[in-house]
Amino acid sequence: MPVEIKTLTGEALKNALGDLARLRISVFHDWPYLYDGSMEYEEKYLQRYAETDGALIVGAYDGEQLVGAATGEPLGDEYEAFQQPLRERGYDPQEIFYLAESVLDPAYRGQGIGH
Repeated sequence: MPVEIKTLTGEALKNALGDLARLRISVFHDWPYLYDGSMEYEEKYLQRYAETDGALIVGAYDGEQLVGAATGEPLGDEYEAFQQPLRERGYDPQEIFYLAESVLDPAYRGQGIGH
């Protein structure tokens, strides 16, 4: 079965946050991150996407399993530390969409899914 790419917003985004948390923990556990995350932290961290108008997840699905994801939201709703460098250079954070991160299960890499 080919991997299907889905854009998730609203309720679909909220429903995918648990799967995204598990995927992030799995991918970030390995080198070079060596992240030892927890579901509690990840769910709290990802909750901002559920609370932000305009946030989205672009999910890569193998059947029902989330195997990859890219996240994003309007930069004006992101942490101030992410906005400040752009504001200092004359950019308006309200006019920028922030692509936050992209994670892909190692078994699915090299197939062009992230492109």
